[in-house]
Amino acid sequence: MAGALEVARDALGIEGPDGTGLKTEVPWVRVYDPAMSPSATTGWYAVYLFSGTGDRVYLFLNQGTTADRR
Repeated sequence: MAGALEVARDALGIEGPDGTGLKTEVPWVRVYDPAMSPSATTGWYAVYLFSGTGDRVYLFLNQGTTADRR
């Protein structure tokens, strides 16, 4: 994927549920820059969200946060 996006391999992280803990009905995959978004609660990143039946996929731009800074 890094090659297709024309970015360095270490500038791209990909993660999703690992199958442990609580199971989710809706699978997802987060695509991020580790320097800009080291965790799902920090920074901006793209998320592929798959339908529970597997016949659809959606692309979202997410902002990770744990605090309201109004």
